[in-house]
Amino acid sequence: KDIHSYLKVILSEYNSAHAGYQDIISSLLQTVVIKVTRLLKNVDHHPSISSVCLEVKKYIEENFRQELTLNDLANLVYVSPYHLGHVFKEEVGLPPIQYMIQCRIEEAKRLLEHSDLTVREIASLIGYENANYFNLLFKKMTGSPPGKFRRMKV
Repeated sequence: KDIHSYLKVILSEYNSAHAGYQDIISSLLQTVVIKVTRLLKNVDHHPSISSVCLEVKKYIEENFRQELTLNDLANLVYVSPYHLGHVFKEEVGLPPIQYMIQCRIEEAKRLLEHSDLTVREIASLIGYENANYFNLLFKKMTGSPPGKFRRMKV
C-alpha cells in the first residue's frame, strides 16, 4: 500500500511539474527503493544494494549533467575505479558511466516531451556539448533520433 501511494504521488508531481517537483520525486523514489529493498530482504533474503552503490547511484542521479569519470565516482566512495565498476555493474546491472548515460537520456526524453528547448539546448543542458554526438547516442539508446522522438511523443 505504501509503495503504491508513493508512486501515485510521484506521478502526480511529475505531471504537475511545480517548482521543486524533481527533488520531491527523487526523495520519494529513494523511499520506494528502500521499502522495496526491505521487502525483498525480508521475503527472499536477497542481499541489498551496498551503501557504496547507493551513494554513487544517488550522486550520478543528482549530477549527471556534469562531466563525471569513473575515477571521480570511485574517489567519492573511497574505492578503486576497478572495484566500483565491478560492484556497481553486479548490483545495479550497468557500469556507472552507462548508468550516467541512461540518466542523461531519460532526462533528454522528458525534456523533448515537455519543453520547447531545441535538441542542441537539451544536449548542452544534460552534459553533451557536441549535439551530433548526443544525436547518435540518443538514437542508439532509444531507436530514433531526438527530433523524431519528439514528433512521435507530441
